[in-house]
Amino acid sequence: MDRREECPAVEAERHQDSAAGAGDRAGVEHVHAQRWRHSFAHEWKLAGGDTGDLMLLMGWSSEEMPRRYGASAAAERAQQVHVRLGIGERV
Repeated sequence: MDRREECPAVEAERHQDSAAGAGDRAGVEHVHAQRWRHSFAHEWKLAGGDTGDLMLLMGWSSEEMPRRYGASAAAERAQQVHVRLGIGERV
């Protein structure tokens, strides 16, 4: 068995139609794998996860993919890191 088959991220993508159906039943619009990938990459990076590990979990071979899927919330992550580091407070 391919290791990626064990990863929840890859498994979730395989069930895109199921997710869309579940979203419809729950009254949530625009449920699809792309939205999930953006959210997963953002939360992973926000929690301090390694980009290489994210690539492995998601089955990505190109470093462009984590940049693409993490870009939608990159400014939010940068702001949170800035606050956490407090560098501006010491100047």
